[in-house]
Amino acid sequence: MAKGIGCGKSALNQNPALKKALKALEGDLRDRGVLPPLTENAKKNEGKPQAYDNTANRKMLDSKRVSSLEAENIELKAKVKELEKRLERFGDLSETLSELGLMPR
Repeated sequence: MAKGIGCGKSALNQNPALKKALKALEGDLRDRGVLPPLTENAKKNEGKPQAYDNTANRKMLDSKRVSSLEAENIELKAKVKELEKRLERFGDLSETLSELGLMPR
């Protein structure tokens, strides 16, 4: 939002006039149903400073990494199945050739 109006985040948090206008806008948007209503926990903690979660960034990076690894795992499983089918086909061919007495060099 700060980027959209061309000011810094600190201005939104520290300027009392902007802070009041922002609260009024949020209230209006909640009344019109654009924003969801505040939860009981949010109402209780409104105005209180929040503790900084230094693990949030790590959790996000871990989540992205898990997601990419799962996608890679799916691709590799498909490749393994394809290669197993090819190996089975060549195994059958090798068995047939050995039964005929024709050994590949």
